[in-house]
Amino acid sequence: MNESEDDVVTVLSGLRPPDAPSAAVKTRAYTALHAAWQVERRRRRQRFAALAASVAVMALVAGLQLRSGESFCIGAGADDVVWVNGERRQPAQGSLCLTGGDLVSVDTTQRFEIPAGYDLRLRGGTSLRWHTPAAFDLQAGAAFVATHGTAALRIGTPFGEVRDIGTVFMTELSESALAVSLREGSVSVASAHGRHIATASRLAGERVVVSRDRVVAEALPKAAPAWDWIYAAHPGYTDHHARALLATVAGELGLELVYASADARQLAMDQEVVGIRDDMAPRDVLATVLQVCDLAAREVDGTLRVDRDAER
Repeated sequence: MNESEDDVVTVLSGLRPPDAPSAAVKTRAYTALHAAWQVERRRRRQRFAALAASVAVMALVAGLQLRSGESFCIGAGADDVVWVNGERRQPAQGSLCLTGGDLVSVDTTQRFEIPAGYDLRLRGGTSLRWHTPAAFDLQAGAAFVATHGTAALRIGTPFGEVRDIGTVFMTELSESALAVSLREGSVSVASAHGRHIATASRLAGERVVVSRDRVVAEALPKAAPAWDWIYAAHPGYTDHHARALLATVAGELGLELVYASADARQLAMDQEVVGIRDDMAPRDVLATVLQVCDLAAREVDGTLRVDRDAER
């Protein structure tokens, strides 16, 4: 070996492993480490508990907002039976009170007066979920709406959204499609296929059918059989004079009232018709008025044409 190697050997021979820590030192170190781990564990638990509590509060608030939405009452027949959230209800004194989020179903065709300013009729077997007096989701069945320009109604469906633009229309929902039929004014139908504005002419309105793969629009006469179900829940007859009854019937049928002669108009002017009941269908009322007043009527090109009965 040379001198440098001897020096290295001398240095290394003087080294020895460090002494192992005593049991007391080990115990203190373990205790300190365990305490630190417990502190961190508690912090993590607190953070998780705080997160869980926040989620629970948010869910509770969301639930309360759904069930504690806007409360409102709608006009309904005192003898009608309505199902609200699966519970049977009979409107008290002609008024049905609801809360935003309520699910409403009817077994028979019924009519409601909505505070937003429109007339709503539901075909038997229809169900919908109310959000506000001017917004609901149609879940099954058919709804007829006459807003008369006083409401900006929104109807949601799985196939798209229908928005009123001051009109009279009908919305029907099946498992395969949404159908919107127009009588007066115009209505917006928005879906995955785009936005369609349906309009009406004097004789017919558009019928827009939205399915999952397309939109089809066609003309539907205002007095077509597709509208017949709405007559089972009409507003009734407040004025029993023949002229008022004829005007009401023509409006219900989607027809324009036309008198063919001055004589026919005069016969209907002041004649009061006895025996008219609110539960009578429009065509039954028409037949009664014509018989009492010696009149005849024909449906011609979107009009209800009234003239003297030539056979009397």
